[in-house]
Amino acid sequence: TFAATLQGPVPAGADRSVTYSVEGGNANGTIDANTGVYNAPAAEGDYTIIATSRFDPNKTARVTIQVRSLGTVVFT
Repeated sequence: TFAATLQGPVPAGADRSVTYSVEGGNANGTIDANTGVYNAPAAEGDYTIIATSRFDPNKTARVTIQVRSLGTVVFT
């Protein structure tokens, strides 16, 4: 599960939450857009999760996940 919140100057009462997505679509795993629960694909590889600000959709953050054999997952 991933968690991110918007930091910095925003108006009082603004939505500081984010939505989550997987770069490249469902072939690279799935993620709940609201909760950040990620389900990695069976294939080994590097996959990118994107958190997008609901207040300002131009603001994003990324994390790369490395899926390796035997169920090993590494966050970078």
